[in-house]
Amino acid sequence: MENRTPVNVYLIENRMKMTYSDYLQKCIETLESVPDRNLLNGIGDLIDEKMKTFVRNKLRNEILILLNFYKAYPITD
Repeated sequence: MENRTPVNVYLIENRMKMTYSDYLQKCIETLESVPDRNLLNGIGDLIDEKMKTFVRNKLRNEILILLNFYKAYPITD
């Protein structure tokens, strides 16, 4: 987001067989349904304690904010 890299909407819609907005909504719903204890599955051994604390406490909220922002204000090509 910092680099304002555009999203290829055509690619997402073609591969996912749904609109860009619906895809982002599905991502939001999926992330909200993942239990907190499962957020570190598969990466817990690869990150340090400081990063684990961030993931447990803030990652979900940060991602949800960004997904909602991209849904409201898409940066597309």
